[in-house]
Amino acid sequence: DHAVEASACEAALRLDPEHPTALACGARMALEAGELARASELLERARARHGDPRELARLEAAIAVAAGRGQSAIERVRALLRAQPRDASLLVSLARLQLQAEAQSAADATARQALALVRDEPDALYVRAYAAYVAGRLGTASDLLDDAERSARSSDTRARVTALRGLLAYDDGRYGNPRALADRALALDPRCGIAFLVRALAAEGDRGAQRAALEGVTSATDPPAEAIARLAKALGASADGCALVARYVSMAPSGYDRRDIDALGADCR
Repeated sequence: DHAVEASACEAALRLDPEHPTALACGARMALEAGELARASELLERARARHGDPRELARLEAAIAVAAGRGQSAIERVRALLRAQPRDASLLVSLARLQLQAEAQSAADATARQALALVRDEPDALYVRAYAAYVAGRLGTASDLLDDAERSARSSDTRARVTALRGLLAYDDGRYGNPRALADRALALDPRCGIAFLVRALAAEGDRGAQRAALEGVTSATDPPAEAIARLAKALGASADGCALVARYVSMAPSGYDRRDIDALGADCR
């Protein structure tokens, strides 16, 4: 139970605020709560006190995914994988960062590696479903999402699966109602980045609703680069818009919206 684990972590930190295991536990709880600065701080304190390098590597990679660092974090996670190349959790984090970088073929290949180690790893199945969706293979994506849903244990994974179904539904109504699926995803995880993108797409024709949905992405976890680009273009060459231009370029330097982002960035100088 999450509440019990969080309470145990807090108690352990009170007893010994510098114990590496307690710090790592606290970092994991902060990550799950979306408190990424706190998670990073506790992670570094655990590392300084020689916590379990395998657990800390997984935490570092997961924080990078939640923060939406995309391409900028890929080489670091690859370095962590060189120390433990058969770690399915690290492979999943790498695959999700590759998705954020809009490198879907690479993400699919990495997810396959994770599935060779853990046959029903739900987030690896989700990555493969996303790659299939981008490639236009909606039936394959739907089947993979069914598999991911069967093996998903956490609410944030179930939220991503549900939100991705919303993208399928936006492209083809046979897969459901995109707005309803986005709302269901956000009920499971109020910080689900992809769900805000689905909400924005479903609000097509209502610029105010689209803008409100996209603004949710700025504080979401695992945000899609497409949503960052859409919000940057909506904000234009304002301070916030230009900050999003820089974020997109760092996240997805070879992304699909790079040409439009570069044109916007020219007005930011």
